[in-house]
Amino acid sequence: MTSFDVLTVGERVGILGDRRYGIKRKPASTPDEWGPKGKFYVAMNTPVMPAEHPVYNTGLAGPDGMSQLDFDYLTELATRIGVEGPLAVLDTKGKFNLTDDKEPYVSFLNLASVQALDEWLGHEINPARFRMNVWLGDLDPFAELMWVNGYPGTYEFQLGEVRFRVEDVCERCRATEANPETGVYDLPILAALEKMMKERGYAGSPKRKKFEVMGVLARPLNSGKIKKGDSLTFL
Repeated sequence: MTSFDVLTVGERVGILGDRRYGIKRKPASTPDEWGPKGKFYVAMNTPVMPAEHPVYNTGLAGPDGMSQLDFDYLTELATRIGVEGPLAVLDTKGKFNLTDDKEPYVSFLNLASVQALDEWLGHEINPARFRMNVWLGDLDPFAELMWVNGYPGTYEFQLGEVRFRVEDVCERCRATEANPETGVYDLPILAALEKMMKERGYAGSPKRKKFEVMGVLARPLNSGKIKKGDSLTFL
């Protein structure tokens, strides 16, 4: 996972450049548009994916957007994930992001919540397992869940140049069990989250009453930049 000191947020897209590319599992039946993550090779179905660390360089794009792809790397990746022949890559060209939801959400992770899970499980957990856009410090564990007052939530905050509305918690899938360093499933994150959150008295996610949650999803209400060190202020 690559970290950045400055992120550009698009009101209709989310984080610019985030999840711009997707590798189709069944190219013939997967159109060049947003689709459920199960249609692509992702950590949920291919544990080696989070251990991949391709470099994204916006300066290499040609008019078609595809010229910045390193086809030698894609050939090597195909071998690692067991695909014969060239990979079928969907390039959104920045028109949308291949996130779990069609909405242009930005995801926020409370590092104290990860630490609480770390201590409960008795195993060090790399926050990168959760693949979130923004990491937040100086909060109490799971304080972020109080920001979601229903579905969709209505609480708003300012971060950097951008105003956000917190609309949902982030329900987790098996992707969190894939080690971002080794590319194997190695920790029972989902079972641990479910048991821990029930013990904490959590009532479940507002939309589906799931206990396997970590982080929140917020809708940008304008475009702008956020940078490392910005303070989050509720409005």
